[in-house]
Amino acid sequence: MDSFMEGASQTPTDSSIGTTPGSTVEAVDDFATKRKNKSEAWDHFIKLKNADGSVMHKPRAKCKYCPQTYACHSKANGTSAMRTHMLYQCRKSPVYIPAKKQRYLAFDSAENGGHMVSIAFDQDTCRFACARMIIRDELPFSHVEG
Repeated sequence: MDSFMEGASQTPTDSSIGTTPGSTVEAVDDFATKRKNKSEAWDHFIKLKNADGSVMHKPRAKCKYCPQTYACHSKANGTSAMRTHMLYQCRKSPVYIPAKKQRYLAFDSAENGGHMVSIAFDQDTCRFACARMIIRDELPFSHVEG
């Protein structure tokens, strides 16, 4: 037990770092290093800078495919608006997902029991049905115009 107390009275040195109490250590600022942008939105946007090349006070990013700009401050704005733009709004974007057409409820034919079914509106099918009606019923073209 005496050997334990003797070790405590010695001057402490940090053997893991290799410094003695008289030497100085330079601080390294790990937070100043730039990080890679993690969001896939940054593959489709360019961060804008001031005319002199300095970083903007309120950062903005411009779409690579159209002139649209968005606020892109990492804490205040994030990248959600940019992702929404590139996926659902910018038709020139290579990752654009076209909106699904809204479906309507309609009655099925009486042979099938007249149940309600979900159908999608299709302009070509509607034109074909309209032309068929005009020909079958021998209606004038003015019936569907205006």
